[in-house]
Amino acid sequence: MSPDHPTLARLREQAAQARTLGRYAQAAEWEQQAVELTGALGLTGARIQALLWEGYSLRLAGEAELALAALLPVVNEAAPTADPADRFSALIAILHISLERKPARFCRALLEQGRRDLAAWRQPWGALLDFLEGELVFRRGDFTAAWHWHERAWAG
Repeated sequence: MSPDHPTLARLREQAAQARTLGRYAQAAEWEQQAVELTGALGLTGARIQALLWEGYSLRLAGEAELALAALLPVVNEAAPTADPADRFSALIAILHISLERKPARFCRALLEQGRRDLAAWRQPWGALLDFLEGELVFRRGDFTAAWHWHERAWAG
C-alpha cells in the first residue's frame, strides 16, 4: 500500500482490526470503502486486494452470496497489476463456498480454471486444488477417489 494514500491505509487497518476482533461485517464495510477509494484512485492492484478481503470478511460474516459477488471480479481480473496470489486466493475462497452451495459441475469448472491459471502463472500451488478436488468427490460419496486427492494434496 502506498503511503501516499493515508485514507486507504487507515481503512485497511480498521478492517484488519475488525477481523481480528471477530467483527466481520464491519470489516467488510471498511473493505468496501477501500474498494471504492482504490477504484476512484485507479489503483487496480490495491482494489483487487480490497475486494479479496471484503469477500473473506463477508464469508466469515456468513454472507456467502455477497462474498461470491466480491470475489468473482478478483478471479476474473486480468490487469498486470493484479497479483496472481490474490486471484488464486479468491478462487480458493469461491471453491470453499461453492462446495456447499453450487452444483458439482460449477465446482469442477472452477477447479479446471484454477489448474489452467496455475499453469499460465507457472505457480506450484496445486495442493490446494487437489484438496478441494478431494472434497468434491467426497461429497459425491467416492471415498477412494477422495483419499487419493487428499493424499496427493498432503504430498504437495
